[in-house]
Amino acid sequence: MSFSSVGYFHILATICLLSSLSALSLAKRRHKSKESGGTEHLPTKSSSDLVKSASCGGSRDPILTPSFIQPCYLYSRRAMMFLQILPSGKINGTNSYNSRYAELIMEVVATCMVRIRGEATKRYLVMEENGTLVSEAEPADEKKSVFTYEIQRDFYTFKNGNYFIGFRPVGKLKRISATENGRNVKKNKRFVYMPRGGSRKRRDPSEERPRRSAVGRRSGHLFGDDLQ
Repeated sequence: MSFSSVGYFHILATICLLSSLSALSLAKRRHKSKESGGTEHLPTKSSSDLVKSASCGGSRDPILTPSFIQPCYLYSRRAMMFLQILPSGKINGTNSYNSRYAELIMEVVATCMVRIRGEATKRYLVMEENGTLVSEAEPADEKKSVFTYEIQRDFYTFKNGNYFIGFRPVGKLKRISATENGRNVKKNKRFVYMPRGGSRKRRDPSEERPRRSAVGRRSGHLFGDDLQ
């Protein structure tokens, strides 16, 4: 037998031995796990991710009498305009934050749930069942005027039922279903929450003070301990 043949068989035997040791080690770990009644460790989401994703989850009945209100603007990430509610009931975007119709009032009705109305027009944003966003002075179904907000990076999204509030690039409304995905869809439904002049006005002093959001420290507080 040549030297090259001996070397080949030596390498092959080493590979087989290492494979056997690896299989034996894996079998021991599984056997030990079964004896202890446990399972093998699998990577999972970190606790912070789970808390963040579940913070606005679940179903709750909103308290339609707001715990406190906050004057604000909503600036569309896609249209680069401020959302405004006109006296006629029309909703669109404007480039000027000096527009009195862009001055909004955010009414906090439950954790992560708000109602949005125009300060000048006294009209609430209402989401119809087909995803059409309208405004009404006295919503017939008040729950249609309650939006669940979520924080995505430094932006806010507002959802009622299966639809989000969304804008097109030209400042016109866009119907966005919760099942839609994509980069443009994310931009269309993202808003910058901008508190404006005036202090928060607490409606119900007996309400427990909500916690401050993690992103709120950078982009404005929708909930907070530092009511000014």
